[in-house]
Amino acid sequence: MAVMASELIRVCVVGGNAVSAFLSWRLQATNACDVTLVWKSGFDSVHQYGISFRSKLFGNERFKPRHVVRTPEDAAGQGGAFDYVLLCVKALPDVYDLAAVVESVVTPQHTCILVNTTHTLGVETHLEQRFPTNVVLSLVSGADVGQLAASEFEHQGATEIWVGPANRNSAIPAAIQADMADALAMTLNSGQVDCKVSDNIRQQQYERMIGPIAFHPASVLFDTPAHAELVERAGARALVSGVVDELLRVAATQGCAFADDFKERTIEAMLRPAAAHSIMYQDYAARRPMEVETYLGSPMKLARAADVAVPRIETLYALLHHLNLVNQSRPAAPASSPTAAGPPQRLSSAPLPRPPPNGAGPPGPRFSRGPPMPG
Repeated sequence: MAVMASELIRVCVVGGNAVSAFLSWRLQATNACDVTLVWKSGFDSVHQYGISFRSKLFGNERFKPRHVVRTPEDAAGQGGAFDYVLLCVKALPDVYDLAAVVESVVTPQHTCILVNTTHTLGVETHLEQRFPTNVVLSLVSGADVGQLAASEFEHQGATEIWVGPANRNSAIPAAIQADMADALAMTLNSGQVDCKVSDNIRQQQYERMIGPIAFHPASVLFDTPAHAELVERAGARALVSGVVDELLRVAATQGCAFADDFKERTIEAMLRPAAAHSIMYQDYAARRPMEVETYLGSPMKLARAADVAVPRIETLYALLHHLNLVNQSRPAAPASSPTAAGPPQRLSSAPLPRPPPNGAGPPGPRFSRGPPMPG
């Protein structure tokens, strides 16, 4: 499973979004990687002209990965095993099988699967079960990247990335998991990305997700996208506060520790005015599938495994799961409002309040909206 130092590292990046674009850019900049980018939406433009970045740190550049393909199956047809597969697509386990998306580009006992968990919890287990002989690592991005257009991005400066295994695979020696994480971090660092190997990637995942899990489902159920208005609704502030407490208890069972003022600072950050509604609320308004399982279903499963009571999360899950199904069956919304026709949402990865010394960030780089990308 070790990557040969004398050869280019073969990397397949799956997903057409800010994280996949940024990682492809920086990996190619190392001159040590043979990058294949799977990009579905706007494929023709990216295939012909590449991707544009405006960066305060790296300057302005249009780059084109060595290979740009529409599907993972097209990538697999190039021949040769990939050393790393970076999976950067929206996690909707109730809509499609995430493992099936990358199955064609994963070579047993060789390919290391790196899954973007910047906005999810608990998606690794399914991949580990499907690919028991492959190392599965999680990634949490704090890179400050925004999407300006279909293939145009802006990088504001931060380059923090964390990688590490969410679970220990008894079938794979811990040393091999560590070697694959270290090799990836070294490669990204050579591309001027501040990539760290996390001792407990769950720490960064919870720091990143506790605020969004507490606020975004509630904002949909209360039909109040502005969080400062949301907490003024009857019972909403107590609900949000209780959900944060439940998540902190679940996280503690997984070796996570938080500063005493983490809850206060997280809620304060979520109440600040935002340039756009949350992705979950945008999906709700557009009748698209919402990330119910990764926001609420996964914390419930983790809580049950740890024998932690999470009644508020369970209630939110039941209500939002039902609303998600009903909402998608409703007639299509009328013509978009002037707000919807405005500039693309800032897809920032700037960090949420970070309890020292463990850093993380708030809801950030998100993949392109539209149908879930199969590759």
